[in-house]
Amino acid sequence: MSCLKVSNAINKFIYAEKLEQIKQLKIYITENVDDDFSFSINGDDKNLEDFCSLLDMFVDDTEKKILKIKSNKKAPTKAKKGQTFYNYWVSKRLAELGEEQKQLDEEERIPNKERMKHVTPEWNEFKQSDEFENEKKKWEETQSSSDESGKVTIKKTQKKKTQKKKSKVKPDIDSDDDDSDESI
Repeated sequence: MSCLKVSNAINKFIYAEKLEQIKQLKIYITENVDDDFSFSINGDDKNLEDFCSLLDMFVDDTEKKILKIKSNKKAPTKAKKGQTFYNYWVSKRLAELGEEQKQLDEEERIPNKERMKHVTPEWNEFKQSDEFENEKKKWEETQSSSDESGKVTIKKTQKKKTQKKKSKVKPDIDSDDDDSDESI
């Protein structure tokens, strides 16, 4: 059933429930209100029948409000990009800078929003140094070893899924085909 059909069915049900409640209200009022009940509209005296007529006019004017149903389909999750050496180094340096700032007085501290301005020149200087290549190689080695361990776990879970799928599939066996395959 499409979403539109479900929405229309729900809307019809809600509208019918509204009308039924107003009908039940009319019955309740006529059974529990005295016959000498009166009220006035624009200076005219009205009785219980007039009140019920007002409810009928209200029912006629009641619109079928459309209930909009939203789909709950989730957007596919994007694959995470691998961390770069730059991101690794900057996050490490910002953490160090944060620790350094805790040691200083309030007036001497660099505000959080401005810390990147201080780290960027340090990165550019570090990139030109001899230490850069050594640090990057060490980082790449740790990344490749962690990636390999991650791939192994992914492969294991994929194997389990394919094994479950294979067990659900029943092959269609034809005895004539078996004989012909053996002769070839």
